Amino acid sequence: MFAQEDYIIKILKLQDCHLRIIKVESEKINQISFTVVHATNTLPTEKCPVCKSNNIARKDCRIRVINHATVVGFNCLIKYHLLRYYCKDCSKIFNENNNFISPRIQHSNIVIQNILKDCKEICSFRSIAKRYHLSTTTVIKIFTENVKFGRLPLTEVIGVDEFKGTVGFSKYCFIIKDLLNSEIIEILSSRKQEIIEGFLKSIPKNERETVKFIVMDLWKPYRTIFRFWFSNAKLIADRFHYVRLITDRFNRMRIKLMNQIKSKLDIENNYELRQKLDIDYNFLKKYWKIILEYDGEQKNTEFYCPKLKRRIRKFDVLDHVLNLDNQLGEAYYLKNKFLTVINASTLENIEKNLLEWIKEVNSSMVRDYDVAIETILYWKQEIINSFIINPKTGNTMTNASTEGTNNFCKVVKRVSYGYRDFNLMRARILYCNRKNIVFKSQSIKDN
Repeated sequence: MFAQEDYIIKILKLQDCHLRIIKVESEKINQISFTVVHATNTLPTEKCPVCKSNNIARKDCRIRVINHATVVGFNCLIKYHLLRYYCKDCSKIFNENNNFISPRIQHSNIVIQNILKDCKEICSFRSIAKRYHLSTTTVIKIFTENVKFGRLPLTEVIGVDEFKGTVGFSKYCFIIKDLLNSEIIEILSSRKQEIIEGFLKSIPKNERETVKFIVMDLWKPYRTIFRFWFSNAKLIADRFHYVRLITDRFNRMRIKLMNQIKSKLDIENNYELRQKLDIDYNFLKKYWKIILEYDGEQKNTEFYCPKLKRRIRKFDVLDHVLNLDNQLGEAYYLKNKFLTVINASTLENIEKNLLEWIKEVNSSMVRDYDVAIETILYWKQEIINSFIINPKTGNTMTNASTEGTNNFCKVVKRVSYGYRDFNLMRARILYCNRKNIVFKSQSIKDN
């Protein structure tokens, strides 16, 4: 019997719960078969929790039905014989000591712990509920009742960005991240100025003054907001975003030329000309990655070209494309010149090199970069600041970590097919991201 009891306790993961198995039986509830385990507590109760008196007496025993779905595909209920005691000194009636269940909770502490542990994984509440034979509503309730979240303190280097929001809220949610410890400080329901400023206003001024660097993309309201609220911080434009300004404009030129060739191809009747236009169009459309590559990358790499039915080099594709249009060839040169400036410059010479490049663009025949240049000039100081070396890491500061977190947020949303409740989405993202979680229930935390 002892061996059987030990086996049951082991399979139900009750080794540390100080329980003794009375009996095991089967029972059908709402046409569902359950294994029902009757158990009592072996942990002694010696003192009144109020007055600490030893002068206590047993009052009665009540049976609490507890969900204990700890094994996949195994419906288990524990009928827990809960003893109640009476204090002869202070007249307090109280339950026996136990680490198995919490007051007014219908699930064992182990089940709650397992659910909270599974919530750290990137999966939906529905899949967790199915795992423990519970409703999705119950799992969400367990999650929201046992975990609380506040913002983390600001650090010397923070990053700000946005990601697509939830139904019923702003199009974009705002995220502020600690770039030193790679943790999310806070998520707001909107990137609107009034929402962000309301949040920043709640942060003490002395805490805001500790921030030295703020990394952001090129959204103009960010510049206005963070210049005002962080007077001691230097704003840094994320390198990826201002480099993309130039590469995107060049790519638009490629697409424009590609569409022009497509229009000619649709009306051309001459077979030889159609063959040539077809190759031109194919190169522009299929090999766009080669065209967008930096000049310093390997151009001698060979690959098989189905259109030509032979092996060619990357250089052959590039040479063919750039000879189609003089402006595209010049734009390609200016694009690579810009990338060279960004890759080779330092904090001391970036402004000089950048202005020289802009002067060269203005003297060229390429006008497609004009809008990008206006943006670069508007963000010039922030771009210069992006070349500052962080003394703690020895590297320049970027928003790559924040961008990665944005992708993480999107994954959390996607596996749950989106969230209608912003607060629930925020809680789940923070729970999955943060290393240290504060539990509302002390009993859950301690176990």
